[in-house]
Amino acid sequence: MWLNEGIATLFGVYIINQTMPDTRMLDLFVVQTQQESLRLDDSQIMKPLDSEVNSISEINSLFSFTYYIKAPSILRMLHHTVGDEIFQNGIKAYMKRRTGSLDDFWTIMQSIYDSQTMDLEKISVKDLMNPWIQEKQYPILNVTQTYGTEWTKIVLETTSKNWTVPLINQVYINLKRILPKFCLAREQKHFLAKCYNSEHSQFIIINRQQTGYYRVFYNLESWLKIVHYLNSENCTNINVLNRAQIIDDTFHLTISGELDFSVFWDVVSYLKWETDYIPWYSMFKAAEYMSYILPFHSTDSAIFKKKLLMQLGPLLQKIGYEERPNDDSFIKCLRQEALRWACVLGDGECKKHAEFKLQWHLLNTKENKLLPWWSEWTFCNGLSVSSISLDQLFKDWDEMLKIKNLNVFEVVACYHDISRLVSLLKTFKNDHISAYTEDNARAITITKYNIDLFYYVIQRHANDALFNHILLNNLKKIKPKEISTTAALISIINYTYSSKLLCEIQKGIHQNLTNSLLQKIQHKIKMRFKKHYIGSIEYC
Repeated sequence: MWLNEGIATLFGVYIINQTMPDTRMLDLFVVQTQQESLRLDDSQIMKPLDSEVNSISEINSLFSFTYYIKAPSILRMLHHTVGDEIFQNGIKAYMKRRTGSLDDFWTIMQSIYDSQTMDLEKISVKDLMNPWIQEKQYPILNVTQTYGTEWTKIVLETTSKNWTVPLINQVYINLKRILPKFCLAREQKHFLAKCYNSEHSQFIIINRQQTGYYRVFYNLESWLKIVHYLNSENCTNINVLNRAQIIDDTFHLTISGELDFSVFWDVVSYLKWETDYIPWYSMFKAAEYMSYILPFHSTDSAIFKKKLLMQLGPLLQKIGYEERPNDDSFIKCLRQEALRWACVLGDGECKKHAEFKLQWHLLNTKENKLLPWWSEWTFCNGLSVSSISLDQLFKDWDEMLKIKNLNVFEVVACYHDISRLVSLLKTFKNDHISAYTEDNARAITITKYNIDLFYYVIQRHANDALFNHILLNNLKKIKPKEISTTAALISIINYTYSSKLLCEIQKGIHQNLTNSLLQKIQHKIKMRFKKHYIGSIEYC
């Protein structure tokens, strides 16, 4: 099952990449599918591809997204191990057989490999690939460089389990390939590579174009040499997929505690020169993960914001804030993501640009149209700093409702004036109550608006001390009657990242709740402290 799906997916990527090279489908596959598969494997969500099925739930898991993104990645590694001609001929012969049998696939691929390769030391395709489909997760290669007078010594060690790691055409020193044909077998565990080149500046890159389904852990000296080269004018000589791989690998090794965060920040410091979307995609995925695990107001979060903004600022200066006629789709995507993150991190220039675009649009909403994919960003970030009043905004309410890709209530919740937002919530609640006596259809619409706005405002402002104080003291006056007190409080807690504010919630809920409800909310607060490492409820 996984084999046929994997072949179909991989060849679909190859065909699109060859017929429409501007799509860069293969590059996107590596950062969006293969790197995502590695991340999911880290969390042990995925079972091995070749798994025994013992229950209905396990049958269902075989059809899951996580299950199928690994298959084409493993097949891509096999492709680069045996070579293009052998792989394609093997796939053709297997598809003609039409058995769907994994054993048939290995037998056919081995037969074609044996008949077409000139290698003196031939590999057993089945023995090579079986651990990759039968084991969970993946290996990590530890690479150490030491220097002598004439030789460079490289030591590779597999971390555990039974993998044989194909290093064929995968070891490069100063971007020159060494070891043209080699597999690191599980019996060996390591090897030494010697090169007549003792330049102190030489660096090593393993897993070219990230064709292998594994991570690479260099020793500190090797990382620093890679960093030095990345920060030179020749950085694009390193393949774009390896630039993305280096970011993804260093981030994984950092959050797993094997690498110091300073090394990760040294590696990504080169991004201020990078204008290719592919390496930035890996960085944005790292930022996404960091924004989830770090408390919003913590010291670590402040460092993260500062470091990332140091790379985003120069990037936006290079590619500009406005779309240009000759921009390709990758530059457009890069600009969108860069501006999204810059504004999320509170960059002043980003917010100013959004405010300018919003004011330009509101001057004449019929003539000054926003591009659909910029609507939400412009409204939300513009309203977060703009002097535009909500009354002025609601004059064009009907026009706003017509804008594509714009959730009106989500962007209204971005408004910076907390007191005005609270008044708006109360107004909606009153309109909602009066509407029931006049028009039932209108009442249903207003009910939905009221609930949406309430949750969006909480999502956006729960970490604001003033909003939290006003909301907790006026919860019954503000929340829609369709939302229970428990649901409202849990929503507030879920979007609160400050230990101080969680303590205020803990202290402020005693007066209005029954004992059983109080216990539920206190348990939720305790779990919130624990989940996001923002202290302990005892701190209160």
